[in-house]
Amino acid sequence: MSATRTPMSTMLVIAVNESALHALSSDLEQRLKGDGSPTKTPEELADVLEAHTEKTAKLRAAHLDSVRDRARRESERAQDAARRRLRLAAARVDKVQRKLFAADTKVNAKKEASEAEREARKARREEMAQAVAEARTVAAKARAARQAALLDAEKAAFFKHAKSVQSVVDKSAWQVKHAIAVVAAQKEKERADAAAASDKLSERLELAAGRRALSPAFSPPRGSSVRHRVLNEEKVASLQRKKLLEASMDKAATNREAILKTVADKASAGNAHAARVAAAAHAKAAGTDAGTRESKAALYDRLLRAEVARLTALKHKYTTAGSKCGDTVSVIVVKVDKTPRMPPPALSLRLSAVCRQLTATAAARQKGAASRRAMLRAKASLRAAQANERRAAVLRRIAKARSDQAAAIEAKEARSIATLGLAQGAKIAVTAEEGRRIAAAAGRRAATAKLLLALGEARHKAFVDALERQSACLRVRAKAGVVAVRGAANKSRRDAAKSAAERRGEALAARCTAAAEARAAFLAARVTVARKRMKALHPKTKDVTEVAVA
Repeated sequence: MSATRTPMSTMLVIAVNESALHALSSDLEQRLKGDGSPTKTPEELADVLEAHTEKTAKLRAAHLDSVRDRARRESERAQDAARRRLRLAAARVDKVQRKLFAADTKVNAKKEASEAEREARKARREEMAQAVAEARTVAAKARAARQAALLDAEKAAFFKHAKSVQSVVDKSAWQVKHAIAVVAAQKEKERADAAAASDKLSERLELAAGRRALSPAFSPPRGSSVRHRVLNEEKVASLQRKKLLEASMDKAATNREAILKTVADKASAGNAHAARVAAAAHAKAAGTDAGTRESKAALYDRLLRAEVARLTALKHKYTTAGSKCGDTVSVIVVKVDKTPRMPPPALSLRLSAVCRQLTATAAARQKGAASRRAMLRAKASLRAAQANERRAAVLRRIAKARSDQAAAIEAKEARSIATLGLAQGAKIAVTAEEGRRIAAAAGRRAATAKLLLALGEARHKAFVDALERQSACLRVRAKAGVVAVRGAANKSRRDAAKSAAERRGEALAARCTAAAEARAAFLAARVTVARKRMKALHPKTKDVTEVAVA
């Protein structure tokens, strides 16, 4: 469009010395001859011709100037159109770049928010894992202490049981020996009875053999054996059971294989779905998914079509304008071989007419261009308003999603608090129940200790009475001095046994004290862990909720 068009030249040759081929009409001939006009001298005609030549030259110069001006304006308009096209292309590129930058910024913001949320969840998991590990460590220590205490109690009970069993064995040894003697006598009697019965049976069998030898032979009827029938029925029943068991085993194996196949298919389907979701997320994050590619291709296609339509419209516009105005330069060559005459006024008027359409329509065209620019600005404003409306809708959806997420987090927090309260209440109830059991066990131990103390006192009194009776008996029949020696020995043994019992009582008391301290430490640790869990109340979840709401 910026190339300058070459004006077309037209030559008109008028032969004034040749005779006309066709006769002119009377009106035209009269008008051309100029009847009624005064006859001029050659000098006057030369002056008129010179003036007419000068006027024609001026008209031609003015026409050439107008053509040059029009060409210059067309060139400037083409240059302005090219610059405007470059500006529009630069604006479109800038707009696309801004959109891409905004999309990248949005994606980066989403990634940063996701990373921050993931880090918060990770920190919360680590904190909870640390709290669980501490609770487990405390529980393991308490369990180890309780196991040690139970092991000591078990050893003490084992030694006590072994001692009581040994005392029972020692006391009832004569009963065992008596039982052995009775068993031996009974076995001997049974052996003798068996031998007598065997001799009697042998005698009866010999008598029966003798009678059979004297009686005729007897053969049982064939096919009446019950033994074979029973064995056959038992074998058939066992084979049927075997067949049923094999069918049941095959059915169980088939069911197991079907269940395993179903589980494997579900697992493979889940893995495939996870892989597809991960690939889709990766492709969406990288911008290589089908939706992004299609949107980019559609945008490029729309831009290309718009550019082609704009260039086609410009080309059609300037081509049509050039065809209307025209750039044809007409040159009239007049061969003057005789005395020229003054051209008619109508011809001069027609030849002197100049087209000034561009100048006359400049204001209207400028107004049209201004109206089109205003329309374009209005369309841009409308698109901006529509974009703002879409952005507001997106922000509304984001706010709604964040509100739903915050409500879900608050509900989860409330459920967690309720669950934690129930769990702590259950633990406190278990602790109270254990306290009641401990108190009941302590009461039973106290009652048992009182009973044992009364029994010990009664036995000690019986022992003292027996000792006095024995001492009196010994004094009656013993020699002089032996009683004192034996009394001293018995006293020393009693003192030793008493000191051993006192030491054992002190050891048992120390062990009970240690068990009570261990139990108190375990309960204190449990209370500390419960208080720590009550103080946590999910601080990280609250921070994430506040960030999401903000």
